[in-house]
Amino acid sequence: MKEVETMTRPLQEYLDGYYETKLERKELPTGETAFVAWLVQLPRCLAQASSPTGALTRLDQVRRHLFEDRAKRGMPIPEPDVLINPVINTFAVSPLNILNETSADERDCAFV
Repeated sequence: MKEVETMTRPLQEYLDGYYETKLERKELPTGETAFVAWLVQLPRCLAQASSPTGALTRLDQVRRHLFEDRAKRGMPIPEPDVLINPVINTFAVSPLNILNETSADERDCAFV
């Protein structure tokens, strides 16, 4: 994990940054399908939902809460894999956008 001892940039840049995300479909013992999403740099930062979009949306909420809490406590936050610069409108591809552009089989793959 690429961590820094103290934050080298404003918290918002960490919140807006892109972190490599994995998404898996799981069959539950009840026969239902669940989707689990997690951050590669923080594998214990994860979320589960009944849809891929729901899992990714929940993961973003969990990540934001975790980073805000770490910032308040003075704990390290991993460096983003890609920084998003809103001033020049340079954006990384979002896993949520990928879901809308891929087939059902591709949705089972991890997002990079």
